[in-house]
Amino acid sequence: MRKSQEMKTKMLEANFHEEKLKLQQLHDADVEKVWTGKKIEKETLKGDVKFACMNMTRYVIYNESVVFSND
Repeated sequence: MRKSQEMKTKMLEANFHEEKLKLQQLHDADVEKVWTGKKIEKETLKGDVKFACMNMTRYVIYNESVVFSND
């Protein structure tokens, strides 16, 4: 009887660890999705900032040429 209880206990522990591992893997996959989304968002923002800087540079260069051409 005692061996039977020990086996049941070991089986429950094994099932617990297996379930814990599955949950950890699901969590890791969810975290990876979030990180991927944040990386994409960051790259998009970097592109937007670069585009805005290029437009501002063009605006400044154009206005300087207009100002200096009127002198």
